Amino acid sequence: MRLTVIVTLALLFGCIMAAEAEVEATYEIDDALEALTGLRDDTALTLYNLQKGWAVVKDGLQDSEKQLQNAINSKDAECAADEKARDQTKSDLDEINAYIPWLEQKIANITDNLNGLLARRCELNKAFLDHIQREKVALSLLEFIKSAIQNKDSFDFIQMKKLNKQFQQFLVAYNSHDFSSILLLQKDIVDSKDYEVDVDFSTKDRTADEIGTGHIDNNKGDIDLEDFTEGKRKNWQLYKQELLDILSELQAKIQANIKKSIDDEIAASVTLANYKNSALKEIQTYEKELAKAKKQAVQLQAQLDDEEAALTQCRSQDDSLKSQLQSLQNEIQQRQAEFDKKYNDLEGQVQLFNEIITEYQDGIFSQGDDFKSRTDDYLDNQTFDDDATYTGREVPKIDFMNNQDANGSAGF
Repeated sequence: MRLTVIVTLALLFGCIMAAEAEVEATYEIDDALEALTGLRDDTALTLYNLQKGWAVVKDGLQDSEKQLQNAINSKDAECAADEKARDQTKSDLDEINAYIPWLEQKIANITDNLNGLLARRCELNKAFLDHIQREKVALSLLEFIKSAIQNKDSFDFIQMKKLNKQFQQFLVAYNSHDFSSILLLQKDIVDSKDYEVDVDFSTKDRTADEIGTGHIDNNKGDIDLEDFTEGKRKNWQLYKQELLDILSELQAKIQANIKKSIDDEIAASVTLANYKNSALKEIQTYEKELAKAKKQAVQLQAQLDDEEAALTQCRSQDDSLKSQLQSLQNEIQQRQAEFDKKYNDLEGQVQLFNEIITEYQDGIFSQGDDFKSRTDDYLDNQTFDDDATYTGREVPKIDFMNNQDANGSAGF
């Protein structure tokens, strides 16, 4: 540092010599001190102005940084709100997209169930018509038998036995719903000649041997009496009335069955009609809901597309703001580094000038007017009077510019 001060002093003396012709002062050393002080003050002023200017610039940069950060915060909040809205719309769209196939399946299930019931109803209706037809055929057959019996004054034993057998066959076929057997029986009875025979109970033209003991009427062959039980013998009129009563009772039962079947069919048809009406209304409601859901799905998809685009744009703007902020922060750091360097340089210069001034004051300026005068004399002709003394000692000839004495040795 001392060498630096010495070099600076030497340069300062050179400057003083160069300015001597223009400015005449009492002592050149005084002018040098004033020049040193002026340089220091100018440097200090430059340092002050640098600090002041950087403070203004830095405040502006920091204000821009703050504004950018606020803009980023606002944009982040906006993007978060856009993302939340997008997610909600997407959730609503997913829900409606799941709701649509549910509605379609619901409509399909109701339609299939209704079609199944209608098909089953058709089958049951056909079965009902077949049943009514069988019942009416049975009624018709009973009515025929009843009328034939009423119009018949007498039956021989064989005819009565055959009639009884046919009646039993009828009951079996009816109870087992064997419609084909009833039809065959009907044909057999209707086509029979039994109801038209005028029975002749006389025994003329027959011998006792021909009549025998095991026959009632040998014109009709043998009779097996094993099926007969002991009891009071009934005549035809009593047996006829019993048959008519049984036929009437069976007729009434069949008619009751027909009426019940008709009532059941009507009730089933009404129930199905009510269900069909209810099902069609339910399908109509679901179809309206389905159309509404599909329309809503289209709207939500369009809304989702818009929100996706808005979110993408928001994030792009946010990235741009963050990039600007990073660039500004980099600029602030760079300019801060430049300022610090200039500041340190100027502050170093000020400190150097202070050290030079202190050195100058302590080493030169404080030596008094006689030394100043001799220095001025040297500055005039670059030589010292070797015989001259200064404060009791001999001042050697010094070459201030080359920092050497007359013998070539370094001074100071």
